[in-house]
Amino acid sequence: MSTFGKICTYLLAIGLGIFICVGAFVVFGIVVGDGLPSEVESVVVPVTVSTVPATLVMPTLTPESTTIPVPTPTSIPLDQVQVYGDSIMDIMTDWATGYSQFSELFTAAGNDISLLDDPTWLGNVYANMDLMTTANVRLRAITPPEQFVPSHQSLLEAATHTDTAISLLRTGIATKDIPTILAATEQISLGTEDIKRATALLDEITL
Repeated sequence: MSTFGKICTYLLAIGLGIFICVGAFVVFGIVVGDGLPSEVESVVVPVTVSTVPATLVMPTLTPESTTIPVPTPTSIPLDQVQVYGDSIMDIMTDWATGYSQFSELFTAAGNDISLLDDPTWLGNVYANMDLMTTANVRLRAITPPEQFVPSHQSLLEAATHTDTAISLLRTGIATKDIPTILAATEQISLGTEDIKRATALLDEITL
């Protein structure tokens, strides 16, 4: 599979992971919210969740050839594309893992609210937060090839929304504030839109 194909496969996995993760947060809020005192229930507000598309469009690729194309003044050396693609895929792997883990952890907490005080559960949540924030730091350190700047910018915006969501989760868990935890879903949904834009922009690139 080409570098672009792998990137889009990871973006698809992340999109599906985000969809499942948001669903887990919503269920968590509904289940836990039903058991909250009335004065707390009154401040729980619904969160608008963006819909993740069933499929993401793959970028346009030229057929693979056994010959090495001669770069034109506007083309990107293939080794630069490969290095950039490998770096992005490493980060996408951590994003996919992170959203999957959040889904599992908060689904479990929705079934057993006492997990919010469980050291093992908390340790797993915080470790997952660190995984994703570290991935975002790595993303910001990458200088993309010129043609990838627009799509990379959308990924950076997704990272910003993810960092905001994690900050809300940290506060919500520490204070046992369910509305704050649920507010993270809005940021995650905004990140979904950024990932959709990044995928669309990748589709416009022809090497």
